[in-house]
Amino acid sequence: MEADAHDSEPAQVTAATREAKVTPANAAGVSTLIRLIILRNTNRSRGCREAALWQIGVTIISRNSWRAKGSGWIAFFEKAGKDYKFSTDILMAIASRETNMRNIIGDGGHGFGIMQIDSGSYPDWCHAGLWKDVNAAIQQGALVFDSKREMIRNGQGKTLKIRKPPTTFTGKPNLTNAELLRTAIAAYNGGLWAYWGLCERDDQDWRTTGKIIHPTPLRALKSSRSF
Repeated sequence: MEADAHDSEPAQVTAATREAKVTPANAAGVSTLIRLIILRNTNRSRGCREAALWQIGVTIISRNSWRAKGSGWIAFFEKAGKDYKFSTDILMAIASRETNMRNIIGDGGHGFGIMQIDSGSYPDWCHAGLWKDVNAAIQQGALVFDSKREMIRNGQGKTLKIRKPPTTFTGKPNLTNAELLRTAIAAYNGGLWAYWGLCERDDQDWRTTGKIIHPTPLRALKSSRSF
């Protein structure tokens, strides 16, 4: 879902928090806010940040993958991936990051279902209650992800505009497949700001929620799946 932030910045960070360590044994119990405090204040470099995210991600996404399996949702992810010609793991990683694979209304009432479809972009779909059907929600999430991928692919080398705040930039041309995929994953959450981040900051997550969308959840999911 496109959003600027789900989590607020902490007013203060204590010395104890700065020294905290996230291990595979305790990662699943660490709240989003605490994870962000740890990552933003003890892992300043991009490499360290990704290493910490990997450690957290394997545990959390593994748990979520088993939730999807136990609920009978794996087949839904597989069909959606096949329909839109991308890896099942991508959709599962997005669902894990957006909702911990729970079929909920989030983002202050603006995100609907397991894939957190934005009611501002898809009002009829959301308010018709279609999100309550997990299969339909996953299919809709696949459609949204596909649209983000095409938006970026078609924007290469072109002047692009973001409405709020008004921003203009030129899309990086000749994207590699890896860049396209990584940016599309971030764009699922951050919209066109993900492409701006790649072009202007060499970081697709510059404006995504918590700055932790790409591609760590995907890699962690691939490592954790054992079914």
